[in-house]
Amino acid sequence: MPVNAKLAKLSKIAVGPAALFCGAGAAQAECFDKAARQPVLSDDKHATSLAWEAVLQDLDWQVWAQWMTSSQVPGQVPGWSVKNYQVACKTAGGGRECSVRATLCKP
Repeated sequence: MPVNAKLAKLSKIAVGPAALFCGAGAAQAECFDKAARQPVLSDDKHATSLAWEAVLQDLDWQVWAQWMTSSQVPGQVPGWSVKNYQVACKTAGGGRECSVRATLCKP
């Protein structure tokens, strides 16, 4: 496989707390790519919510606490913008397993 193809493949699978900078000039926001998976649970809604909690806990425990006292809607974060929110659920064991992924930006 050519080096460029290997690099392209690696760039597509990179996941984690890598900081990105979105926007331009003085209005730049600090952004983070986050992902989490919740193991087997009885339904997609519950597994998605717990996976989103894991994303927020990895981002910042205070952000998670604010979310817990607000809407508790997966894909939303008080004071942050959420981009490219994705959920994928599948049958696993005796229940469902869900993964969430998003880019979270602090204005």
